[in-house]
Amino acid sequence: YGPNKRILSKTEVRKFSVVSPLPPPLVSEPAAGSVVPLFPEQSVRINWHKISSADYYEVSVYDPSGTKIFSEPLAVSGPVSVPIGRYPTGRYTIRVQAFKTDSPLSTRNIGLIGSNSFQSRKISYVELQSPSAHDRLAGDAAYYEGVPFHWFSEEPVDRAALILKKEDGQTVTVKSGQRDNGKAINIFELEAGRYEWTVQAFIGNFDISPKQAHSF
Repeated sequence: YGPNKRILSKTEVRKFSVVSPLPPPLVSEPAAGSVVPLFPEQSVRINWHKISSADYYEVSVYDPSGTKIFSEPLAVSGPVSVPIGRYPTGRYTIRVQAFKTDSPLSTRNIGLIGSNSFQSRKISYVELQSPSAHDRLAGDAAYYEGVPFHWFSEEPVDRAALILKKEDGQTVTVKSGQRDNGKAINIFELEAGRYEWTVQAFIGNFDISPKQAHSF
């Protein structure tokens, strides 16, 4: 009996423990603070170091304004691809959070958030301006006055070369560069025939050469 003659009953003692949250996953790709050049159709590969006790991860990406543009709530492992190329240039933030599902002996364990950010840089292919596709040029003028070749890039190029091929297989290569961007490169003494031309251009290791050559 307890106070006031109330009947007390003894229940089984039960124990429980409080576990720490799962650690934040380390986002390994892209590297924190890196600049990622992207064509409009390209995606960014996102990867992270696994947490041994995690069952799945939630991956989110936020644009420069803080708006969530991508979410994968049940990623079992990395990497995942995010089509950042379709969005404007800017700083994007990645957040990855690990989860452990509940079991008969424990409730769901929610992890801390791992985060980093990177800078996207939109790049575009070189534009071939003239001669345009299927132009017909006067033979005498092409031989004596030269044919002016114009190309343009929205981005400063690191190295470039104008490649001119005649249908018989003869190839002329003219080294080019940023100083020629949007300016004419004259090539003289072109004989009658069909030609194809393009520009091989690079920004670092990124090939921004036109997708299709022009012929005239």
